[in-house]
Amino acid sequence: MVLAVKNYSLAAVAQQVREELGDRPVILSMANGIDNQRILPKFFSKIIYCVVAYNARRDAPAVVGYQRKGPLLIGTPDNTLGAELRLAQSILARGCRTEIVDRLQDAVHTKIAINLTNALDALVGRGWRPLSNLAVYQHLLSHTLWEGVRVNRAAGYREYRIPGIPPFALLRAATLLPGWLLRPVFKRRLQGYAMSSMTQDVALRGARATELESITGYVVHLAAEHGVPVPYNRAIYRLGQERFRPGFEPLSCEEVLGAVEQERK
Repeated sequence: MVLAVKNYSLAAVAQQVREELGDRPVILSMANGIDNQRILPKFFSKIIYCVVAYNARRDAPAVVGYQRKGPLLIGTPDNTLGAELRLAQSILARGCRTEIVDRLQDAVHTKIAINLTNALDALVGRGWRPLSNLAVYQHLLSHTLWEGVRVNRAAGYREYRIPGIPPFALLRAATLLPGWLLRPVFKRRLQGYAMSSMTQDVALRGARATELESITGYVVHLAAEHGVPVPYNRAIYRLGQERFRPGFEPLSCEEVLGAVEQERK
């Protein structure tokens, strides 16, 4: 059984499945972050986790759009359930390129670092409202993602090369090279990304429940454990906690950068 829901809804859905089917099914969880590895073992004994390298969005009720990149990466934390993994791969591969990974946690944390863009995009309303300043947004995004990479490394997670996701070396270069040098490439990449699901949650639905805690919050807490300064993500996390509620209006890129400067003081 595939559970393709956000982690903030996962416990309720898992409880319902458990009540209906018991512990019989093999569960395959498609979700960003690592919270599903904490939630699902409370309900089930056979769990496969999936890192999704597609950008998905809600186009309409019960209609999901996506940008084809792929693949789906499936695995278990301890590399067990080999037969179940091969069965899941054979089924999923009929529609999507699917790979079994033996470094699940590295793949999960690589995707977490990239997903740090979601909260920033939601705060500035990218895809919903015009950006106030592309150069400032580029600066914010490059430093936000590089902080995530640094936290991963401090926590012992290695980069897992996922097709379609920028390599960590490029993320580092983006913080070092002059912004104008990379701006043409940056603009082209932005054109390929629609509004994120988190932006849809807060901008279009006025939702309080978002992935802020399971992505940016997780990185902020992991950074504190390992002594890594993350002023960009701390500022974004604080602003998201304060702002993501019904009636949300996007901030300017300059306002977010100002909050980062406050975090540094």
